[in-house]
Amino acid sequence: MADIHVLVTIWEFNTELTESRLPDDYRFSAFAQNRLMCIAAMLEQANAHWSTHQQRINSNPFNPHDFKALPLSPDYQLCVAPEYLFAKSGVHPFLSEEEKETIRATSSWIAKSHPSAILIPGTTLWKKSMIRPDSRVNQRGTQQPKAGAKTRDFSKYQGVNARTFEPIKREFYARDMATGRNQRDATLQDWTQNPANGQQHIARNSAFICWGQNVKTQHKRYENVNYGDGKLLELAPDVDWTNIVFMPGEKPPLTTVHNMNIGLEICAEHALSTLGYLDMSDNHFQVITSASVTVDQKMGVAVKAGGFIVHADSREAAVYYVNSEINCIRRQEDFSFAVMELGRQAGIARSYLCTVDV
Repeated sequence: MADIHVLVTIWEFNTELTESRLPDDYRFSAFAQNRLMCIAAMLEQANAHWSTHQQRINSNPFNPHDFKALPLSPDYQLCVAPEYLFAKSGVHPFLSEEEKETIRATSSWIAKSHPSAILIPGTTLWKKSMIRPDSRVNQRGTQQPKAGAKTRDFSKYQGVNARTFEPIKREFYARDMATGRNQRDATLQDWTQNPANGQQHIARNSAFICWGQNVKTQHKRYENVNYGDGKLLELAPDVDWTNIVFMPGEKPPLTTVHNMNIGLEICAEHALSTLGYLDMSDNHFQVITSASVTVDQKMGVAVKAGGFIVHADSREAAVYYVNSEINCIRRQEDFSFAVMELGRQAGIARSYLCTVDV
């Protein structure tokens, strides 16, 4: 077993506020790129603050005899932003497929530029149509043509819609969520029985996990709904869902990075215990990116003893240590600093040194 020191930085930023969203006009690209540069700056500021913090703690003459000196520098940096960091203002908050690709590519570039970084830049709310744009006709990386060329086969999403619902059918809210799922299934069936239409879209709420040359995309598996009528509440109640169907993801929410196991939950997934259905006995980090969820410190723990729950949120961002009795202990941050966006404060970054054994 070996200890790995990870400097965790979480961005507490209220993405539920309209003014925190990206403009749905010609300014979008500039604002989105600036927000991504905020994340790059957070990595660099956290590293600089760590150097000062480490020297101050280690040089304290009142340290006890059994004091373990803090490492000169962390082995890795884990940076997590809140859900909906990349969503537009107004009733049409969805990024286009090309805009989503720009967020993904820039996030990957930031990770490549910071070799010790593990970056989860919140989530991106986006949509794609039955007709692929020219930039997405070929496979990313290999440039091999995709099946169907310009036309997507939306019929496969009926299976995705059903499979992702299976694990929670016995839960008390299953009936309400099923209302929306059944409606979406009927819509997809209608769409696929007619010629492909560029005006019909599926929408996804996606997180990118970036490290080194790697990018893993995780789509939110369980949507926000109004329990009682099954109405979709993804991002906000006033979103216009005309000709748009929310589509959940189905990839396993687990990623191994530098021998550390990381489980990721996107907002409502934590409330539905997505990771709780899996064997998490070897999980080092349970990461939650959300806009409005609180950590379930009893049923929602999906990390081994000695691991950490990392929660980036609009208001309740925090890191919790999980002890030998699988109890959550909220950590005091080692330091924090303001995040500045376009000359204004955009929330606060909180940093914690987390040591895990691998």
